[in-house]
Formats: sequence, C-alpha cells, structure tokens
Amino acid sequence: MNAIILAGGNNSRISTTKSFIKLDSRAIIENTIQILSKEFDEVTIVANDRGKYLHLGPKVVSDIFVHNGPLGGIHAGLTASGSFYNFVVACDMPFITRDIIHYLKAQVDGYDIIIPERNGLLEPLCAIYSQNCLKPIAEQLASGDLRVRSFFDQVRVKKINWEGFKQFDPEQKAFFNINTPQDLERAERNLAAQSLNDRTD
Repeated sequence: MNAIILAGGNNSRISTTKSFIKLDSRAIIENTIQILSKEFDEVTIVANDRGKYLHLGPKVVSDIFVHNGPLGGIHAGLTASGSFYNFVVACDMPFITRDIIHYLKAQVDGYDIIIPERNGLLEPLCAIYSQNCLKPIAEQLASGDLRVRSFFDQVRVKKINWEGFKQFDPEQKAFFNINTPQDLERAERNLAAQSLNDRTD
C-alpha cells in the first residue's frame, strides 16, 4: 500500500503555505512524511508548485485535471501510484498517528474506500482509496462535479464510525486541520499540552 499527501489548496485563509507551517520547529509535511514512510511502501506528494517539495524526498506529481481541488489531487495521486490501495491525507493535519493508520488499514476487506465518519460527517482527506476509484473520479472531474464524495455511489465504501478511533485518539485530534491563524494557535496549544503530558507521565 502507498500513501499520497495532498499539498494543494490556495491557502486563502492563512497567509502561508500550509505544508510548511512549523509546529515544534518542524514543518507539518516533514512530520507527515516521517510517519507515512514507516507505514507505506511509497509516499507521493501531489502539488502543482512541485519545486517547493522536491527537496523533501518523496516523488512529487502535479494535477492532471488542474485547479480541481482535492478530488483532482486524489486522481493525480492514484494515477501516479503503483499500488492498488492508497492512503490519502491532507498536508495540514498535524495529529495523524500510526495507530490511526493501522486501524484504517485493517478495515480494507475488499472495499474501494475506507473512510472515517464522525458525527455524521465523512473525512475524505484521511482515507484509503483503491484504483477502482480512478475511472469514476475522472468522469466526475470531466463533468465539473468537484465534490470528493460525488462518485462514492459508484464504488464500495466502508464507513468507519468514530467510536472505533477513540481508543487511539480520545480527544478527537487526528482529523483536525489548519485553515486559519486561529487553527494554528489551537494546534500549538494542543502540542504544548501533549508535550507537557509526555514529560509528566
């Protein structure tokens, strides 16, 4: 199984490239790469400004359907991957853990999408997709429907209820992503609290 990091987005609500936001003196994407490299055969970054990411090590590819949001990124990542199953994650999720990844990988069982569901909402940018998704995604992109879940009715989807993740993430931090300066402040507070807990355990 391979992993795909989506490093797109126009960062319109925060005045910096989200991938390179630093938490504890390290860019989020660097930490994500380190985690994924221990869990997957290959890591691919999808970014239209490829030059910014080449120094990080993983293969970097650009969208085939340009300016089509996360759905276009998933399509590009799946196209570039040699694995049937691929874990897709956004570049701005600093609290993804190996335990969360293990739990998702264990749920594959022949499905085409393995996706967390929390409070009735799906988490499509922390999910596993099979190559069977490529054709319906391309059709949706060609039609102009850019919703990530627009093709879900054409493949086998397994929704993983949030309750199953609580044993690894009782504070529900794993799916937190940084979109605004306020989100960044919250992430910094969470990280500081986590470091304090680690020192006192």
